[in-house]
Amino acid sequence: EVSIVVALVLFCENYRSIASKIFQAKPRDYVHFKGKEIFLFWGFGTTLVFLFALPLVVFFDIKIQVFFEDKDSSLLHVLRWIGTYAFFLILFTIPTNKVFKHYFWVFLWVFFTSVSWHVLKWAFTYYVLYNRTYHELYGSVSILWFLMSWVYVSWLVILIGMYGCKVCDTYDPKEVFRKFLGFFKKET
Repeated sequence: EVSIVVALVLFCENYRSIASKIFQAKPRDYVHFKGKEIFLFWGFGTTLVFLFALPLVVFFDIKIQVFFEDKDSSLLHVLRWIGTYAFFLILFTIPTNKVFKHYFWVFLWVFFTSVSWHVLKWAFTYYVLYNRTYHELYGSVSILWFLMSWVYVSWLVILIGMYGCKVCDTYDPKEVFRKFLGFFKKET
């Protein structure tokens, strides 16, 4: 139990540091409480997720499944994707004091990241279920390789999304689209 809390704190601190380096911005400040420094985002965010959001997601997931009498409802898939989109939006915007010049790029890169993450999640699930090579060679230990590779791929998707936000934020979206549409007008 203690090791999970320590790992979570270390991961959150490491993520905060990496996000501030990618966005070239100061990380969020700590809150001082009785001589202790508390990182407000992760403490507050994790508590909200586990105490409020997770039970609500499970509750609405069950209600929608009962309402539609179908676990493969399109609305259910859309709601899950919207939840993932909101999670990545929070993940990209809160850990640092970065003030984005153009929030359009943040929303666009969060969209790309969430879609990429979902596609890779489906591909990973398909690969684990239908590729029996590792399971036959290594037995039940093969799940460790699959889980570690999933963690690395997920982390890579998040980092690429954050880097895309940072790079594109220097450009005005209106100007980019004007040049993009102008390129097609010259071709015709």
